[in-house]
Amino acid sequence: MNLDSIRKKYYEAQYWSQSELDSYQNTALTRVLRRASSRVPFYRDLYQRSGIDLESITDVRKLWKIPSVVKDDFLRVGPQEFLSQDFDKSQLKASTTSGSLGRALTHYKNTSESHNALVGFWSAFWTRGLTKGDRVLLLAAPYFDIFPSGLICEYMTVQATAEQIRQCFLKLQPTAIIGATEAIALLAKDLHDLDIKKRSSVKRIFPFGQTLGDSLKSMIQLGFDAEIFDSYGCSEIGWIGIECGSHSGLHVPGERVIVQISKLGKPDEPAQAGELGEVILTSLEQNAMPFIRYRIGDVARWENTPCSCGRNGARLVSLEGRVQDLLLSTQGNLISPGAIQTDLAYGQDDIDDLRVIQVAQNQVQVFLVLKSDLQESLVSHVNEVFTRQLGEVDVSIDLVDEVPRDPSGKRRRVYRAF
Repeated sequence: MNLDSIRKKYYEAQYWSQSELDSYQNTALTRVLRRASSRVPFYRDLYQRSGIDLESITDVRKLWKIPSVVKDDFLRVGPQEFLSQDFDKSQLKASTTSGSLGRALTHYKNTSESHNALVGFWSAFWTRGLTKGDRVLLLAAPYFDIFPSGLICEYMTVQATAEQIRQCFLKLQPTAIIGATEAIALLAKDLHDLDIKKRSSVKRIFPFGQTLGDSLKSMIQLGFDAEIFDSYGCSEIGWIGIECGSHSGLHVPGERVIVQISKLGKPDEPAQAGELGEVILTSLEQNAMPFIRYRIGDVARWENTPCSCGRNGARLVSLEGRVQDLLLSTQGNLISPGAIQTDLAYGQDDIDDLRVIQVAQNQVQVFLVLKSDLQESLVSHVNEVFTRQLGEVDVSIDLVDEVPRDPSGKRRRVYRAF
């Protein structure tokens, strides 16, 4: 994988005019729809049942007419139905989602798609200032341990111990860190607590894989005086958005993916700019297993005004994580998990970690990792937070030694279980 070719392929596309982007997406979308409807049984049957006239879908604005799909649709029918019939499954590369919200989905790419996904992954960093001269620490899941030749890079799995990651950091003295948001935050806290001066070598940080909430961002900033470029993506499709130097939202790589934001619970109705809605994705680069109007369960807002960095196209703002992570108040309002976590932890130095599970609309379980015994004042604080955020709900508090990780290495701290 050549670094210069990566830059050339993706850098110019970021600065296309809106008309250039529209023209490219319209052509690519037409090809994707025609191919999927003729060669993928799942989509062919779906569109026939829906009575969709694909010949009329000639631009992105008409994509809203296409039925949306979810992960369970693919799990239900199995690979023989959602893979393109002109590919041999045994020749495809299989990957799986984290399974943090239920059953994991195995998805497939052919050789060129796998290469393009890897190029696309690294392109986000090259177009945000990473150079061949950087020393990169990559903290990620095991399947991410592939990086361009010629790059000084050390890989550590997120399952490694704090001591192992710290020793790797000290040996490399990285100028950039790329990887799982929480793993970076924990490293930052570790280096700060041990007052390790060499952490000043880090100039750029690229967290991914988890919503960068205020608490995790504060942890990273505590340990590193570095520029943070937030990013957003998923295993099935790759990058969905990444910040630029203006830090005013996440730019969508429109040459690779079409991002739609629908009204919550109404996947066929577009949300307005600034309105919280559901993320729906259409990949323009995947033929072996196409994803067309794929609802991944995340919620965000979008902004379509030009960015001061000069990039055009839509930006994602106020990324709130999973729809399932949003809590439901007794009045029926959706409440951000970040608001709950911040309200609970702010000013509460005794809380080392926490997990909140809303098991019913009027019932919440709170798991706390504390530095000392549970005090009555903290119990009162927790109850006040949930009364303020959700209304009159029953709150149970349990003390635990740690908040367990999901298989992906993440810790889901606030979510709804119904």
